[in-house]
Order: sequence, then structure tokens, then C-alpha cells
Amino acid sequence: MFAVFDCNSNTAHWNYASNYIFCTDYITFCTDNIPGACHHSYAIVNIPLNYHCMHGSSAHSNPTDAMPNKCDFSHRRALQKTEDPTTFTGGMGCVQKAVVLFTSTSIDADIATAQQFADAIKKNGPLIIVAMGPNASAPKLSPLSSPTPVIQWPDYDNVPVNLASNIIQAICPSYSTATPVQPTGSTPAITSAAPTTSSAPVTTAMPSSTFPPTTVAATTPPPTVTGPFPCQRNIIILFDSSNGMNANQYLNQTTFISHQLFTSSWTFDQTNVAVAAYDDTNPFNFRVTGAFGNIKNLKQAQNALHISQGNDVASITTALNLTTYPATFPDAPPNVKQSTVLFASTSVHADIQGAVQYANQITANGPLAVVAMGPSASVDELSSLTPRNQIFAWLDYNNVPADLVSNIIQTICPPS
Repeated sequence: MFAVFDCNSNTAHWNYASNYIFCTDYITFCTDNIPGACHHSYAIVNIPLNYHCMHGSSAHSNPTDAMPNKCDFSHRRALQKTEDPTTFTGGMGCVQKAVVLFTSTSIDADIATAQQFADAIKKNGPLIIVAMGPNASAPKLSPLSSPTPVIQWPDYDNVPVNLASNIIQAICPSYSTATPVQPTGSTPAITSAAPTTSSAPVTTAMPSSTFPPTTVAATTPPPTVTGPFPCQRNIIILFDSSNGMNANQYLNQTTFISHQLFTSSWTFDQTNVAVAAYDDTNPFNFRVTGAFGNIKNLKQAQNALHISQGNDVASITTALNLTTYPATFPDAPPNVKQSTVLFASTSVHADIQGAVQYANQITANGPLAVVAMGPSASVDELSSLTPRNQIFAWLDYNNVPADLVSNIIQTICPPS
């Protein structure tokens, strides 16, 4: 198991009452493995012996010694270094790896660049993220750790009582906090040595017995079977390629869909996804860039967003009208519920009113989530298309709402 700590802004200190690390500028880490020494390190820590950082490390006998320099925390650097097999050597072969990341930040650009390394890490085992303090957003961090939920620690001065157990359960799914049932009979009870203040590790005392040692056969837990993610549906993504945005805003839209909405957690081989770009009233400008059956992995889904922006006024009426035609998205698996996501940069009243009849047909077959992007897309106007609680405002193209991904997924994947 590897633990990666965030060190970035304030003074680190050790909380003796709870035995948790409060780490920002650097980590003060006192370990029983090396009595009398406090080790300062930052950016990456391998518990319990290897302490190092991308920029260096140091060890001091005085926990108040100042660090020679700082390094601002970067999820990309941390996960890139963790994913590098030369960083943590000596692990047992053929054993699943688990990584625990403690972080106090959730900057959108940093998370987006870290995603590829998080995906690589999760191929070998779970990535568990602990979001510490008010600046670490669990919804923003969730694509990195998904499908493992982000564990939250909002108040540094109050450690959640279940924080340790939640981390251990994420690392070891078979872990249980239940009290074990002691066997009955004439077998002598096994007792533990009383806890001491010594730095030596506590061991379990075994009473003498005439009983021969019992050999327990090792068992392999059954493989974990996960269902389709985000859900088993025919999902249609309609993104806006009109002139309702400038070039940078258009890029922000396609980048959000391809790198924050779509992640490696999506089971494209089980979840049916189709992607289309809509523009004006000309049906030939409605471009199906990823048809059902052609998107089988994350790369293919991302490639479906790599098309040029159009130059005409958006027609949501045309987009929704064409979406209702089975011939527009052929090869959709039968008897599977449909969900649709519409990204809109405009909300012209006449256009929306013309689209209502087609929106009604779409919502009759499944939910329609609408993302109102920028100042020209009115949530009130767009509420004629779908229930108000299924419309999500993204006012500033440069700042993605922290809960936008989770809101979209919760809408298109309602409880059965």
C-alpha cells in the first residue's frame, strides 16, 4: 500500500490525540520504525520507510526544523510519480496495489492532467482519495478515484470517527469492523499483551498450550463483479457546435465532456454511448460523430469530440427533432432505456418553443439532462424542455461547477 500526501500551503503538525497527519507545506512524520527521529518530506511518501519528493527530502531530529524549500502540490506530479514503477520498488509480485491520496485542493486543470495517471494506477488496484478541508471538492476529485468514492475530511480539527475504517475498507474490501466471535470450548483463549508507551511494535502474546498448531488454508476471495458504469442505458450526448460560443469556450465544452464526464470508469463495452454535434437548422450540419456500437472504449469516446466548430446559429429544435428519429442513431440495443444529455449555449424563445414537442418525445423514453452554458443560455427558458431539476447551469466556461458531472450522471442514471 502506498500513501501520497499533499503538502502545499501552511504549517504541518502532528495531531497526537488522533494520530493523523496534518500536512501542508511539509509533513512532520514521527515513526516507531526509527526511534527518536522525525522525518520531514513532501509531495510523495511511501509508508513507512521511503520518504522523498520530486524536489528532494530531508530528515531532522527536531520537528520544528525548517524545510530548505517547498513544493506546491500537484495531483499530476504526485500520481505520475506514483504510477512510475521505479518510484516504489520492493513490493511483492502478483499482489494488488492500493494507493491512498490525501489532498487539500481540487483545481480543475490539475485534475484534468492527472486523470491519465490515475487511470493507469487503477489498472493495478484502487485509488482512494481523502479530500481534506474546504478547498478539496469531492465531486471534482471523484473522476480520479472512481469507482471508489472520495472520502471526505472537511474539518482539519475534527477527524471523522470513521475515517480510518473507511480508508481500510476501501483498501481491503473484505475488511470488517465487526467484533469477531470468540470460539468456545476447552481451547485456551488468546490474549493480547497490554499496550505500552514503548516505540516497539505491539505483539500478540500466545499462551503455552499442548494443542498442536493449526494450519489454515489460504483462500482466494472471489473476484469483484461490477455492473455497467454509469448505468446500463442507451446514452446520447448532444453537444453544441454553433456560433453561440467563441473558440475557447467551445474547446472548454468538448474538453469537459471528453475528460471529465467521460473517464476510464465508464464501461463503454457495456454502456451504449452515441455522440452528436448540432448546429443550425440544416440537418446535414447535425453530425453523428460517434454512433452506437462504434464507441467501445474511452479513446473512441474522446475522439468523437474532436471536430471543428460550426459558424451558424444553433437550432435546438432541429437537434431534438433528429434525435427522435430511430434512423439517426441506428444500432441502439433494443429493450434498453434511453438517456439524453443536451449541451446548449443559447435559448432563443422561438427555438425552444419549437423544440418542446420533440423534447416531450425524448423524455417519454427516458430522462433529458440539459446543461445551460454561459450567459446566453437561460435555465428558465430551457425548463420548457425538461423538469427544472434536470437543468444545470454552467455560467462561466472557465470554471466548471464542482457538481456538474455528478448531477449529469445522477439524472441520466436514475434509480431503477
